[in-house]
Amino acid sequence: MDALEKILYMQRQRGWTQRELAKRAHISQSTLSSLTRNHFQPTLPTLEALCQAFGITLAQFFAEDPSSTQLTDEHKELVRCYSMLTPSQQQAVLTLLKSML
Repeated sequence: MDALEKILYMQRQRGWTQRELAKRAHISQSTLSSLTRNHFQPTLPTLEALCQAFGITLAQFFAEDPSSTQLTDEHKELVRCYSMLTPSQQQAVLTLLKSML
């Protein structure tokens, strides 16, 4: 699976529209549309922004062994819920979690 296929897979997995992914990644919808329409591979800065939106690192994105980054169902639910929050809500959650450590 190439990078673009993986991005589209992850987008579908979360049930996000192209507009929603672009917004979460802080990139223009036209950039994302151009990637998918023209089958271009993303630049590193774009890929970093997309990974941040997905809540993963570049290393996790490129991991060849999916089991090394496989999440439990509980982790997936946590990431799914977190991803649905606004940036300020996400920051509040992180602050809360860090205070509990």
